Amino acid sequence: MSTIVQLGAHALALQSLPVIAAAVPAPVHHLIAIDISGSMYSDLPQLRLHLKNKLATLVGADDTVSLIWFSGKGQCGTLVEAMKVNGVADLSSLHTAIDRFLVATGLTGFKEPLEQAGAIVDRLKAKAPGALFNLFFMTDGYDNQWSESEILSLCKTLERKIDSAAVIEYGWHCNRPLLTKMAETLGGNLVFSEDFQSYAVAFEGAMAGKTKKVPVKLSHVPVAGYAFALAGKDLLTFTPDADGVVLVP
Repeated sequence: MSTIVQLGAHALALQSLPVIAAAVPAPVHHLIAIDISGSMYSDLPQLRLHLKNKLATLVGADDTVSLIWFSGKGQCGTLVEAMKVNGVADLSSLHTAIDRFLVATGLTGFKEPLEQAGAIVDRLKAKAPGALFNLFFMTDGYDNQWSESEILSLCKTLERKIDSAAVIEYGWHCNRPLLTKMAETLGGNLVFSEDFQSYAVAFEGAMAGKTKKVPVKLSHVPVAGYAFALAGKDLLTFTPDADGVVLVP
């Protein structure tokens, strides 16, 4: 069921989403990818402290965290995978890993952290098929290692595996057009963070994501190739597949 609103030469098709099912509590696997390129040098001490102070309070008792660091080509790794942060021992090992690996170095490349996130999801889905997957990806710059097509192709693959995503544009020197396309392809939010304070708000908001994506067949073909959806106060942008289907929260 859709409503057409004429807008001059074009029109806006408003389509109500079907009610799929009642919300069911499920554990969330948070995938957090942090840019540690050289330009992050002055900000990483605050980011490290924020992660250590906040993760324990933001992550649910049944949820887990995977932390991915990345900079230039071949400089990417996973600090912890599917870790619960409920006890003192968990926090101690997590804090040690954060301090050891989240140190500024190298250039900036988006492909490898996206690949690692996808591989982690594949492993965890095999163990917990009913879980939700939430991606948080932050950067303060431009990818200078890989092509846009390679990055967006990975985002498209990852879109089918995750349930929510936030791409964080940290500071004023990012490749906003590419980050916008990444967020659209992932079916997530692009959030601009001018400074650390606004980043902290964006991080805490992203950690609250507990939604499941569902496929929706569009009733009309979008002329510009995009569909939009309201999720609370957020306006999300989606790119339909060849069959006119979008995955929405």
